[in-house]
Order: sequence, then C-alpha cells, then structure tokens
Amino acid sequence: RRPPGSTPFPYTTLFRPGDTAAAHVVADKPIGAVQIADSDGSDTTTLLPEYELGKEYYVPQNAQYITVAATQPNTNCLLYNSSGGLEDNQTSGSQARPYPNRVYFGSTTDGTNIAAGAKLVCDELVYAYYEYSSNNDEHNLWSLKANRQ
Repeated sequence: RRPPGSTPFPYTTLFRPGDTAAAHVVADKPIGAVQIADSDGSDTTTLLPEYELGKEYYVPQNAQYITVAATQPNTNCLLYNSSGGLEDNQTSGSQARPYPNRVYFGSTTDGTNIAAGAKLVCDELVYAYYEYSSNNDEHNLWSLKANRQ
C-alpha cells in the first residue's frame, strides 16, 4: 500500500540495490508474492505474511546491505556485529499502519559492508532481506520463529 496522494513506485528506483520504498501487500484471498532482481544479480525473495515476521534475525553470510520493512511506525532496529558490539542503530519512518516504513543498513556500493554473524534486533515485527556480497543476490533473512520445526 502507498499513502494516499503518493505516486507509484517509479520504475527508475526499482533497480537500486535494496534502497527503495517498502511495500505492504493486502489481499482478501491467499496469495504468493515475491520481489525479483534489483539489477545486479539474479535473485528472488519471498514476501511473507505478518504472522511469519520476527524481531530478531541473524545474517548467515557477508552482506552488502540489509533492508527492513517495518510493520509499525518509528520501529527501532539495532545491528550488532558477530562479537556483540553495536554497529548501527536506525529508526524507521513514521507512516501509520497499514503503510510500511523502511530501514536500511549497509551500502548501495558492492562489497562486504556487514559481516556474517551480524544480528538484527528490532522493537517491532519486521520483514528483512540481505544482499549476499559474493554474488549480489538478495536472500530472505529468516527470523528465529521461521526456523522452528
């Protein structure tokens, strides 16, 4: 969903690595949804229902960036390195539900900007994905909840 009066996602911004607006898909029937390729890889990430989102995520591989879509306004997210030290602290935008807000860690420049083993902790439920720095492909970050059996 876009806020009333806003313009659609411009085509020219859809292909910037992870650095575009967040989206919230609303449907009255079960659906499947993905986002495909940001121009520098051959990637697809799965969009998840809110009940599968979490507040804590671990980054399994070196990453260029992490993009977060926050379900609530003013969501605070902390990024810790693998040793537990705080790397960055960001707060999302303030759009009211159901409109999503975005948080971005890392850089649009290729390379390892976030080392494997980093931990993302947010104070509200979020959807998160990262770009694997070795091949520029985006991957879902899976919350601890999603890793259950």
